[in-house]
Amino acid sequence: MMTARIESPSARAHEYMNSIKGNSCVWKTRLEKNQATTLARLVKEAKILSTEEIVEAMEIAESLKQSVDQVLFNSGFLHGEVAKLCTRAMQFIEEGLCAEYLVALGLGMAAHKRLSFEDGLRYYGWGW
Repeated sequence: MMTARIESPSARAHEYMNSIKGNSCVWKTRLEKNQATTLARLVKEAKILSTEEIVEAMEIAESLKQSVDQVLFNSGFLHGEVAKLCTRAMQFIEEGLCAEYLVALGLGMAAHKRLSFEDGLRYYGWGW
């Protein structure tokens, strides 16, 4: 019988720091605190990450004295196409192109169905 390995946030933080050594594709910008909170809320509402994963990312961010957005993007919580979708979603919110609740719905659809962000929004009627 296999059991899940429980890993503490500090162990994950240490693993994260080792994984980014020499990595040139590291999220280097730091979002404003309200933007980082918006990003965390978006990925939770879009069901990309669970509440537990967001809490873990926040604990790692606190222990490393980094912002939560840096941890989400650099530690593997958000990666590849999902990271690009999240970045696009944040742009839509910052530019006021549509309401945050619709951005969360579109982000979730796009991530789970492997669509472009705009196609995820169109699924819910955006742009008609």
